[in-house]
Order: sequence, then C-alpha cells, then structure tokens
Amino acid sequence: MLTRSRYAVGLAAIVALLFLLATLPARLVSYWLPQEARLAGITGTLWHGYAARASVDILGKSVHLGALNWSLKPWSLLLLSPDVSFSSRWGSQNLSGRVAVGVSGQVTLTDLNGSIDIRFLRELLPLYVGGELQFQGVNAVLALDERINVKQLSGRVLWQKAVWAASMGDVALGNYVLDWGEGKGPISAQLLTLSGPLELAGQVALDSNRYRIDITLRGPAVRNTRLSDSFRLLAAPVADGFDLKLEGNF
Repeated sequence: MLTRSRYAVGLAAIVALLFLLATLPARLVSYWLPQEARLAGITGTLWHGYAARASVDILGKSVHLGALNWSLKPWSLLLLSPDVSFSSRWGSQNLSGRVAVGVSGQVTLTDLNGSIDIRFLRELLPLYVGGELQFQGVNAVLALDERINVKQLSGRVLWQKAVWAASMGDVALGNYVLDWGEGKGPISAQLLTLSGPLELAGQVALDSNRYRIDITLRGPAVRNTRLSDSFRLLAAPVADGFDLKLEGNF
C-alpha cells in the first residue's frame, strides 16, 4: 500500500512538473538558447511558442529564419535532451523539421523540408551563385564545437534555378540534385543534372569537418566566356569542359 502511495505521489509530481513547463512563458526559452541563436517578438508558452524574428550564426555569419513556431516535447526536458518540432518562414523561404540536442551537445536534425535562397551561402563562403536550395527529408547528426562536425547525413537537396551571379548579369546554369545516402565510411552524395545548359556530375563527400568535391562541368554553358574565365580560377580545363577538384575544412 505504501509503495502504491509513493508511486502515486511520484506520478503526481511529474504531472505537476509537466503542467508547470507547459504554462511557462515562451520568452524564457531565450535563457536556454546558445549564443549563436537569437529570437525576438516571443509569445506563447515554452511548450508551444512563436517568435516574430529568428536568426542563427553559422561560421560567424548571421542566417535569418524569419517567423518561427515551435512545439517542445515535454518528456525531452526531463531527460535533459530537448526535442523540438519547428517551422519557419521568411518571404519565400520556409523550413520545417525536428531538432534534438543531447546531453553531450550533439544535435540531431530529423525530416528537414523546405527551401532557402542559396544567397545565404554568400554570407558564409565566397560563392557567386544564386537560386534556391530545396530540402527533402534531410536527416543529420552534428557535433558542434569550434567547428561543425557532420557525423551522419541523408536525404535529398536540390539546387533549383541555379545562376552564376556575374557583374554583367546573372548567367543561367540549370537545376541539380544531391542525393545523400546512408552507409559506412565517409558521407557522400551523387551530384546529377536535372536540366540546364551547364551539366554537372560527380561526387561530394564529407568526413567529420572535411569536404571533398570531385565534379565535371560540361555542356553549352562552358563556352560562355564569362563563365569559363571564372571556372579557370577553380577548375582544370579539359577538351570538353572543366574538372573541379576541391577539398578542405569547414
């Protein structure tokens, strides 16, 4: 009988704690966010909240997410591993998915879908490109310390309406897809051309915080003088186009 009473008291305490978490104001989430993330215009509760403006710093550059909605799994807080479903919108940009942060700081991203203007990459890397990145069922496991270490990655990423942002005007490139597959060894994706005057094919590989790119550039676009002059700065000319091989850390 005493054991049952203790069980009932413990269960009541857990329910009371969950109720307390459910009714805490959403603005308190700011105290638990890493310094790289910023929210403004917060309303709702810790459990189900809304921020009018959200942004995150990646490699020292700010990436805007726009308006953000989130839903927190209450049990995840008791396990000290917050698990949050989210959706965000900023103009034509939209993202949705789930993110969980482990006790060790490891971040698990599940079922990321949506689109984002690729110009945000120009804030991070000197890439003179435009277009839209679309995410379809992307899953990732990341270790965040001084650098981003990619431990697992799967799903599909499309680069739609790709352009080369040249000083004399944008040059249309095409539409492309990267299929990231699960498997042993380094994480890799096959790059394929869906359509367009620039035909890209090859492989992109990630190993922890290192990347390796090995792709070919072919098609009518390589005869464009503005493009070919730019490609020669990065890629090796061959008879019918260019071969691009890059590797490094991020």
